[in-house]
Amino acid sequence: MGVVKGARVCKSQCFVSRDSINGQLNFGCGECDDPELDCKTCTEKYCNEERLVPKHCWINDKEICKTDFDIPCHMERISINESKNLLNLKNNSEKLKQRKAVETVKLKLAGNA
Repeated sequence: MGVVKGARVCKSQCFVSRDSINGQLNFGCGECDDPELDCKTCTEKYCNEERLVPKHCWINDKEICKTDFDIPCHMERISINESKNLLNLKNNSEKLKQRKAVETVKLKLAGNA
């Protein structure tokens, strides 16, 4: 996977990836081929968007957790100035997906009424 700098339209495929260690985003033409990356390949124009790959939230100064792009990272500072994860982000991610599905069904039903 070669990263090409600058804005351009890819001929057939493009990708967006996030490094599993440092969280850095890369965008480019071609397809995903590095197993160390969270990566999505797509074929539509301008489809390689950050929202397609998991966001990294810090649990502490050494650990991250991955969550959907739309889910905020919530943390609390405790008395010894370390972070304490407040939410089970995986459960919240599933709840958000369920809410979006219910809203979609409601909108479809409202459109048929």
